[in-house]
This record gives sequence, C-alpha cells and structure tokens, in this order.
Amino acid sequence: MEGAQKKPPSRKTLQFERTDAGEIIDEETGSMWNPETGRCVTDRLKDLQLKEISAIVSFAKAWKTFYPDGGYFKE
Repeated sequence: MEGAQKKPPSRKTLQFERTDAGEIIDEETGSMWNPETGRCVTDRLKDLQLKEISAIVSFAKAWKTFYPDGGYFKE
C-alpha cells in the first residue's frame, strides 16, 4: 500500500539473533538490521533507527573493583 506509514514497535524490546555473516535479525519480524548504524535495512520497518544506549566493555575483575554492587552481561 503506497503512502502507508511505517509503525515502529511501541516501546517494545526487540530480540535479535546474529547470523554467521554478522547480520542481526529481529526474531519476531524477520527484519534485518545494520549492526553498525542500528538502522533496519529490510521489511516493513525499513529505515527505522534503534535508540542508542550507552555501554562499556571491561574486564569482569576491573568492573567488580569499581562497581562492587553492579552487574554485567556475559555473552
């Protein structure tokens, strides 16, 4: 349908899987997202942009030294 607006998921947490080629795919919609820009490159969500969040990469021991009550994500 030409002229129809794209509707982003309303404040929904998306679940991604990474392919062997390094692409990220939304598990629900199957849309492909650019991991460097956070922009959707396919499907009905094309050209939508993910919200950027702050993150830090650190060694677990150093993190626990500076943030003893903090948590961390392990892949």
